Amino acid sequence: MPSNHKEILQYRLESLKGELELAEKFLEENFVGKASGMTFEAWENVLGILFIKHFNELKEKFGEKAEEYVYMIPLTDIEKVSEEIANIEGSNINEITKKVLKIFEAYKDGPENSNVEKLKEEVREVIREVKEVMEELS
Repeated sequence: MPSNHKEILQYRLESLKGELELAEKFLEENFVGKASGMTFEAWENVLGILFIKHFNELKEKFGEKAEEYVYMIPLTDIEKVSEEIANIEGSNINEITKKVLKIFEAYKDGPENSNVEKLKEEVREVIREVKEVMEELS
């Protein structure tokens, strides 16, 4: 693994922990939209960590974009990247990605346009799933 990948991996792990903590605090304070956004950020870091973990395999699939994805996975490519990671991992990564994107869309639409209690439960569930994946990564 290139040294810059190790640095990015460490940064992503630290960011992930902080984002999950903030998401939980925001939920406690009923800032559901902010919690949704932080959950999305946390999941983007999980995908980035998994991308680095499987970089050599994914580089074959994504070519020149692979190095870019180490640093940031654009929203437009998250599903595609998630599918490839799920194929390698053999896990529910893609299912979690779909949930994260769903709550992110609700966040963008504004909680006032969503069922706030349902959104809170969905965010809690995704936070729990992200923590499970995070534990597997540790």
